[in-house]
Formats: sequence, C-alpha cells, structure tokens
Amino acid sequence: MRDILFAILTTLIFSPIFGQEIDYGGVYSYGTSPDSGRVGIIYIHPNSDSTLLFYLELNRGAPSYNTGAIIGQMNIYSPGDADFTMIKESDFVNCSMNFWFTNDSLYIRTNYEADDCGYGYGVYSHGDFKLINPETPEFFIDRSGEKIYFKSLEWTKWWD
Repeated sequence: MRDILFAILTTLIFSPIFGQEIDYGGVYSYGTSPDSGRVGIIYIHPNSDSTLLFYLELNRGAPSYNTGAIIGQMNIYSPGDADFTMIKESDFVNCSMNFWFTNDSLYIRTNYEADDCGYGYGVYSHGDFKLINPETPEFFIDRSGEKIYFKSLEWTKWWD
C-alpha cells in the first residue's frame, strides 16, 4: 500500500514537469478595457531553446490611463519558468520579473522592489495573463504604431 501511495504521489508531483511540453510562443492578455481597469498584453516569441523574446504593453486604466511598454529577452531556467532582469542605474531602471507558464496562462510577478521598468506612474508588470492566440507572433506593433519583427529585433538597443 505504501509503495502504491508513493508511486501516485511521485506521478502527481513530477508529471507537470516532465509529462508535458509547454508551447511558450503566443499572445497573452488580461483586462477588457482601460476604462474598466488595468489591461496588459504580451507577445512572446521563442528565440532559442533557453530564451524567449517578448514585448509587454500595459495600461493602468482610468482615470489616468498611464502606460508602459518594454522589450526584452527572458531566460528559461526550468520547464514553464523564466526570468528577466534589466538594471540601468543611470536611468533608474531596476526591472526584474519572473514568468510562470501553463498551457493557457502566464503569470508575471516582479521581484521585491524591482518593478522600476520605466513605466508611467502606477503601472506595474505583475499580472495574470490568459493565452488569446497560441500562434507564435512574428511581429508586434509598438505604441508608436511601428511594426517590429522579432527575427530582426535587437532588444538590448531598446534599453539604450
């Protein structure tokens, strides 16, 4: 009986890690309208077996409608888990986020006191995103209306 219980527990613990492949690429969002609260969208494009390029755009919602957007490359450190850090002391940027993926969701959490990503007042990265398009995006349209292709993206230049 003890062996059966051990086998069941082992299966339950390790099957989410080893038993499923996570497709990271896609478009995720939360919120419906800035008139009713916070909204966010993130485009994720696999760059290699261990890195993902992303474009994250956020809006605080009414009444200020403050916004923010960043471009970056997150590093996958275990299946379904990735992180991103950008520190630029000269620009007062201390931006560090953890990403947790499931098959239909993405959870972003900022590391303690490290959400100074250059956003407007009251805009922060923390959010629970739902997959709205499972196809890997080839491009995104930034806030200025420019179409930017991931294959030619030099993400570090965005931070200069």
